[in-house]
Amino acid sequence: MLLDGDVPEEKKTKPTRTHWDMLMERRTREELEEVLAERLAVLRSGGMNLAVHPRDTRKSA
Repeated sequence: MLLDGDVPEEKKTKPTRTHWDMLMERRTREELEEVLAERLAVLRSGGMNLAVHPRDTRKSA
C-alpha cells in the first residue's frame, strides 16, 4: 500500500496473440483453405514419407 505517493501508471500490455492470429497476419483464409486441402490430399493418398514418420505396427501387449 502506498502512503502519500502517486499511484504508479499501469504498464500497457499487448493483447495475447494466438497461433491463429499470427497465421491470419501472413495468409488469407482462402490461402489457408488451399494449403489445408493440399495437405489433406497428401495424407489421404498415403504420400507421407514413412521413413520420416514411421507408424508403429507393433500390437500393444
